[in-house]
Amino acid sequence: MCFYEQNVFRDCHCFKWGRFRQHCAKEYRTGETCGMKLIYEAVPKAGKCAICNRIDVATRKLVASKEKVGRWLAEGRNPVSTENEQTNIQIYQNEIMELNAQKAAKLRSIG
Repeated sequence: MCFYEQNVFRDCHCFKWGRFRQHCAKEYRTGETCGMKLIYEAVPKAGKCAICNRIDVATRKLVASKEKVGRWLAEGRNPVSTENEQTNIQIYQNEIMELNAQKAAKLRSIG
């Protein structure tokens, strides 16, 4: 039950723990924390968190790959490149799913 700053990102509403601010009454050892985190102050931060930035990058790559595959299929060329790009599409979709699961787990957890 020690108090920490909580950095809240404006664009994605995710948070991360900031600096340690104050000891609680439960902890009796000097320089130690009890391990339970409480919010001392919520500090708004501009932008998105690292996970949301990685989701955005993977989403842009996914969209670009889908556009390439669609264009190549319509033109009827680059069959090997089309297959490679389709495996990349699957990789990007899996990465996005994993990052969304990480984000959900982080938002569910308290500390």
